[in-house]
Amino acid sequence: EKATNCEIGVKSDLFDRRVRLNLAAFKMDYKDLQSQQLVLECLCLITSNAGTAEIKGLEAEGTWAVNEDLTLTASGSWLDAKYKNFVDGAGVVFSGNRIQRSPEYKVDIGANYVFGIGEWDQAFSLQTNYTKQGKSYWTPANTFAQEPFGLWDASLRVQPPGAAWSVTVWGKNLTDELYAVAAQTFFGDLMNYYAPPKTYGVDLKYEF
Repeated sequence: EKATNCEIGVKSDLFDRRVRLNLAAFKMDYKDLQSQQLVLECLCLITSNAGTAEIKGLEAEGTWAVNEDLTLTASGSWLDAKYKNFVDGAGVVFSGNRIQRSPEYKVDIGANYVFGIGEWDQAFSLQTNYTKQGKSYWTPANTFAQEPFGLWDASLRVQPPGAAWSVTVWGKNLTDELYAVAAQTFFGDLMNYYAPPKTYGVDLKYEF
């Protein structure tokens, strides 16, 4: 496959470098785009030629150091990704459909707060992050889709001043969202491969 990629953007540090803001707009024109499909005759996955496709999008990301202890982050993207000319070997027309596995939008916001207690100055680091992703299709036919979902992760790290060890308590997918990371059609049905549910853990680290 061949891709022609055009991008324009700006990267900036503002307010005495306490705010960083990056913006970009891009367009990609694909020729001979490759796409995976299931062939029922052999029950096998093949990579077929999807002809031409066009992807347009916007991206933005920012970081704000509110003070020495608190940092906020945010990023987002919007994507318009469609097949321009795609007819498979069986004559099925996918032209005009959305490219598979390409969510329309994605938003990420996060915060990191560093604090201390007593003599343990700056020993604690609390971090949280939330990601929201839009609808995406599993097949070029746009018949099966992963609906929009959001993920919330958080962690608390403890490392006393001058200590070689640290302990991090973390949680992932704290809202216990049910979503698939991969899927494949099979005789009209959809086989989903799901991501882990709500997960907790503790990491111990020692540097020497």
